[in-house]
Amino acid sequence: MTVALAFIDLIDLINAFMVAGLLWLTLLRERHIRTLQTQLDESHTVMAEQHLALCLAAGDDPEEVAVRMAAKIRNEATH
Repeated sequence: MTVALAFIDLIDLINAFMVAGLLWLTLLRERHIRTLQTQLDESHTVMAEQHLALCLAAGDDPEEVAVRMAAKIRNEATH
């Protein structure tokens, strides 16, 4: 009887470690997703600045460029 109880305790301990491992992996995954999102946001900012510089260098109206960029950002945010 005591061997069976010890075996059940061992299984419970293994299950607890498995649950803790899954929680740890979930936290790592969320941290990685946040890092990727930050990098994506930074790259979008750089691309927007480069696009604005190119449009202004081409002689486009700054207000018109700003309106187009704002519309594009709103469009991308809804998708």
